[in-house]
Amino acid sequence: MSIGKAKTIRGALLAVAVAAGLQGCDKPSAQASAPVAAHTHYEPIKIEHPLGSTMITQLPQRVVAFDMSELDTLDQLDAPVVGIAKDYVASFLTQYRDNPNIMDVGSTIQPNLERLHALKPDLILISPLQAQSYAELSQIAPTLYDDVDLTNQHGNLFATAKDHLMTLGRILGKEALARQKVAQMDAKVEQTRRVTDGRPEKALIVLHNNGAFTSYGVKSRYGFIFDTLGVKPASTDIEAGLHGQPISNEF
Repeated sequence: MSIGKAKTIRGALLAVAVAAGLQGCDKPSAQASAPVAAHTHYEPIKIEHPLGSTMITQLPQRVVAFDMSELDTLDQLDAPVVGIAKDYVASFLTQYRDNPNIMDVGSTIQPNLERLHALKPDLILISPLQAQSYAELSQIAPTLYDDVDLTNQHGNLFATAKDHLMTLGRILGKEALARQKVAQMDAKVEQTRRVTDGRPEKALIVLHNNGAFTSYGVKSRYGFIFDTLGVKPASTDIEAGLHGQPISNEF
C-alpha cells in the first residue's frame, strides 16, 4: 500500500486553540509505552516524503520520536515509545522525559547514533531539525520524515494534522483509535464554533519573546484559530510570514 506524504497540531485564545488540539481528546487508559499486540498479517506501507521513501514492513513495537508534535500524536495513539530527545519536552509530555524506561536518544538537533543502535527501534520519526541525519537514521530503522510547510497551510493545517494522525494510526495498527481521535477533534471544532459564531469580539495573536512582540495573522501558522475555529481577527493587515510580523506594544 502506498500512502502520500505524511503530515502533521493552552487565556481565552489559548483555550480555544486547545479545544481543537489533540490534547483535549480523551486518553486511553494504557501506558503510552505499552507494546501493542502483534498482528497476524501486516501489509507493508510505503511513505513518500521530501527526503525519499520509507517502507514499513512490520508492525512497529519500538518507536523513537525526535519531534514533540510527533510524540504528542504517538501519545494519543498509545504507541510503544522507547526513545525520545529529552533536551526539550513539552510540559504535557513530561511523563516520557521522566520515564527511566524511555531512553534519551540525543538532542533535538543531534541524534545520538550509538544509543539508537543499542536501542534497536523499528520506527524513527523525525522533522526538519533532524533532516541532516536522515541517511544515518535510516540505516538503523525505517525513518519517517514529516515536514509541514507552515508558510503554505492557510486553511489546511487542521486537515493536515488529521491526515497525519490517520497515517500514523495505520502504520501502528491503531486505525480505529485514530478515527476516534479525529472524530473527537471534529466535535471540539464544532463545539468551539458554536461559541465563536456570531460573537462580536475580535482577537489578536501575539507572541512575546525576549522583550519583542510578534503578531500572527489569518495566513500565519496560527491561522487555523481564525479560519477553522471561527475567531474573528482584530487585524487583516498582518503579514503572512512564518515568523509573524514584529509589532510594538502600541499596535
